[in-house]
Formats: sequence, C-alpha cells, structure tokens
Amino acid sequence: MDLPFAPFIIKTLLLSLLNITGFTANANYGCAATPTARQFPDICPKTKHPDVCFYFLNRDPRTCRASSLPELGLGALHVAIQTAEHRAFTYNTLAKMIGINRRLKRKYVQCRDNYTLARRLTVQAKNNVQRNEYAEARRRLEVACEVPNSCRKEVGEPAGGKEPNEISYAFFEFALVVVKELEVRKKT
Repeated sequence: MDLPFAPFIIKTLLLSLLNITGFTANANYGCAATPTARQFPDICPKTKHPDVCFYFLNRDPRTCRASSLPELGLGALHVAIQTAEHRAFTYNTLAKMIGINRRLKRKYVQCRDNYTLARRLTVQAKNNVQRNEYAEARRRLEVACEVPNSCRKEVGEPAGGKEPNEISYAFFEFALVVVKELEVRKKT
C-alpha cells in the first residue's frame, strides 16, 4: 500500500538535501567575489548537467572558494559525501514509512544500502585525492555514480522539478569529472 503523501515527503527531504549542501538560490556565502567558474571553465561542460554544475561551482562555499583543482575536488567530494549520507537517510525513512508494501520497502532498503556504499566509496575517494591517488579515486567514484541511476530505475522519481536521484548524480558526477581532470594533469 503506497502512501498518498509520499511525494510531499520526498520533496521535503529533497529541499533539506539542497539546504544541507548549500545548493540554494540565496546561498552565496560571499562566493560572488571568487570567480571559481572562470578558473576551471573546462569542468562543467564535461558533465551531464552543466547548468547544475556551474550553479554548484559558484554557490557552494566548498567549491566557489577553491583556488586549485585539488581543492575543488576535495570540496566536490565533501558535498558528494553529504549527499550520499542524506540520500541513505531518506531511503531509510521511506522504508520505515511504507508499511505493508514489502516489495517497495525492499527497494527502498536496497537504495539505502547502495547510497551507504556510495558514501563509503566517496570517503575513500576523498582520501585517495588527498594522497594524489587519482586513478583509484576515479574508480571508486565511477561506482558511486551508478547508485543514483540504479535507485531511479528501482523506485522512480517524484513528479516535478529536479529529481533527488538526478541531483545526487550531478553531485557525484561533478566530483568524478574533477578527479578525472586531476588524473589527466598528473600524467602530463
């Protein structure tokens, strides 16, 4: 039995995710003075959602103040870690609310577990970046980037606006693109 108010709860949880990550229209935090997007113009066009990337790059304090590509990567990874934590919490909450629909509950539990894995991989990738081990960080992030898509396929998305799994994917992918760029620059 599905809950009729589940889309409202999902939207509410998405808004809290956006507030946690600083990804809101008013979350400038003094970043306008730091032209990070002009320092790293080749990053966002390599993502599936360049508009989300540019907004994120210019608004979140962990990325907009970055003065180097490794610093940008660490900021992006920090946000990806928070995103994974929040999505795991969200799916855990939804699984508890589902009631007698065991099939949907199993899907939510699986998504929770997948996001927990994505968090662990992203934390390990952040440690890899701190040690300049970009190839290993890339491999971990490639796996983490698959989680939002797998959950979208399993449980779908709520109607309207940017979907939570799609936004989560954008955060993971942004970190992945930065790490790939670090890996290329290290080889040259």
